[in-house]
Amino acid sequence: MITLPASETAHLIERQLIHSRPAKESLLSRDRYYCFRAGNSEMQRIYSIVHVLYNVDPVLTLQQLNQVVFPNSFGLAEDQAIRLRNYLNGIENGIRAERIKPYTYHEPQVFYFLATEEDDTLPPHTRPAKPTIGPINYTRDELKTGGILPAKNGI
Repeated sequence: MITLPASETAHLIERQLIHSRPAKESLLSRDRYYCFRAGNSEMQRIYSIVHVLYNVDPVLTLQQLNQVVFPNSFGLAEDQAIRLRNYLNGIENGIRAERIKPYTYHEPQVFYFLATEEDDTLPPHTRPAKPTIGPINYTRDELKTGGILPAKNGI
């Protein structure tokens, strides 16, 4: 299972159940499960990937999704389109507020639609022993144990 830093977008990921990465970056893991580390490196939930949109221009997509009628050009159900619109609007608001780096969101993205189960909640204060800016692999058992997890190098 891979854990990723998400200090700028953890609140959007949790609320909209969507995560994105630049399309030019290689896939970090073939694992279908992810955790996201907030600004304090804490992880709260395990997420599974249920749908992926590849190589999508976020600016054009947001323009389309902000129209009154949701286009079905992305093959999304209406609730997924609403979540994607809300996620992208949150990114745009974060860029304007200078909380989010604009350069990574004005190029094609891969969007991961996520799901989580009640038993995917992690114990409070689950985090790596030392902060890192890269991805870290932990087992599900390590994450579910909680607390301060062993220091590991990124992938």
